Amino acid sequence: MAADHKRARRMSLRSKIILLVAAAMVIVAGVVTVISFIHFRAAAIDEQTKLAYGVANVASDAIDADRVDEFIAQGHAAEGYARVDKRFNDLANSAEEIEYVYAYKILEDGCHVVFDADTPDTPGSEPGDIVEFDEAFVDRLPTLLAGGEIPPIQSNEKYGWLLTIYRPVYDSKGVCQCYVGVDINMNHIATNGYQFMARVVSLFFGFFLLILTGAIWLAEYNIILPINTMD
Repeated sequence: MAADHKRARRMSLRSKIILLVAAAMVIVAGVVTVISFIHFRAAAIDEQTKLAYGVANVASDAIDADRVDEFIAQGHAAEGYARVDKRFNDLANSAEEIEYVYAYKILEDGCHVVFDADTPDTPGSEPGDIVEFDEAFVDRLPTLLAGGEIPPIQSNEKYGWLLTIYRPVYDSKGVCQCYVGVDINMNHIATNGYQFMARVVSLFFGFFLLILTGAIWLAEYNIILPINTMD
């Protein structure tokens, strides 16, 4: 009877040790996975934001802000319009993540198109066309109408998950004549994030099995916690 009691004690302690190690590994794996995903997502968004600003800076430098109204009124017939339009299309095709590159003059009745790069699916809007305000920018309209700068905006509506930046373009008198807008498709970040999490979980699962096997072996030979053999 005493021997059976000792064996039962050993089995109980081994089970507790194994469960403790398993629980600790699961908690650590969960915390590290979540933290890693948050940092991965933040770094990816920051990278795409830098890309958007880089594209917007190059596009805005190509525009003669003193001639924005002329570009809107005359469109492709305006001198130099074709050159700037080509620059916008080249920028739109320079990276897979770039969804749209355009220049709008923001007025009370909507966004007046100055330039709008073509996409593989649809041609860009014509100069002078009026585009309705996007719901994601409604709260920013007073700033845009005043020619101020706004922070990057993320939206997830009919165009999917987009990161949009608006860069003001000032004329020779310092007045904002239009905004260069760049939309970055962010859907790949979600896909890459899930793949990243899957790799992290797989890595931890391998370590989990290794450590759990070691814990079982140590518990089996009473190395982790010697068992008192007294009656």
